[in-house]
Order: sequence, then C-alpha cells, then structure tokens
Amino acid sequence: MLEERYRELLSKSSEIRDMIEIERNLSNIRNEIEINESRFKSLGNDIAYSTISVYLHQDLQKSTVYSDSFGGKLLKSLATGWNLFVYMVLLLVRLWPFAILGVLIWFLVTRMRSRNNKT
Repeated sequence: MLEERYRELLSKSSEIRDMIEIERNLSNIRNEIEINESRFKSLGNDIAYSTISVYLHQDLQKSTVYSDSFGGKLLKSLATGWNLFVYMVLLLVRLWPFAILGVLIWFLVTRMRSRNNKT
C-alpha cells in the first residue's frame, strides 16, 4: 500500500529532487518488503521441517487400595488367598513330569510286591 502511494507520487512529481527522494524511500520500502518476505519464507521452511513428538503413557495395571478397616482387611485376605491358590495350581502344572514319574514308580512297586506275594 505504501509502495503504491509512493509510485503514484513518483508519477505526479515534477521536480528531480522530489523524484530522487521518492525513489530512495521507495527503494527502502522495497528492501524492507524483500527482507520480510525472505524471513517469512525461512520461517515457513522451518515450520515445514519441524517435528513434534508426543509420548503418552498410561499404567494399565490398576492398583487396589484396601482400607485398614475389617472389610478392607477381609478383602485383602481374600485376594491374597486367591493369588496363593492360583500359584499352587500353576506349581502343580509345572511339576507334571514328577507326578507321572511318581505314578510309574508306584505302579512298579505294587507290581513287584504282588509278584513277591505269589512266590
């Protein structure tokens, strides 16, 4: 806008001194415009290459809080008892080879005793 007004004044001016002054002001304005356009392009490029990384973390394991009342202690005991039962079942499942070995030994011992009793 300011540049357009200076161009109009330049076309209407008749004295050389005024023309030179207007040309100088017009040149300064054009330089400022070019500097601002260059800065704008540079900032646009910086924005285009910028990356924002957002990492969200949510703890999925809910912790149960028990109160110190009788009901809270009872619930805690029930939960602990259930966990103990589950661990015992898992332990028995892990020990299945020993159970098979025990049954095999029991079968062999009873068979040998029955043979010894017949003789």
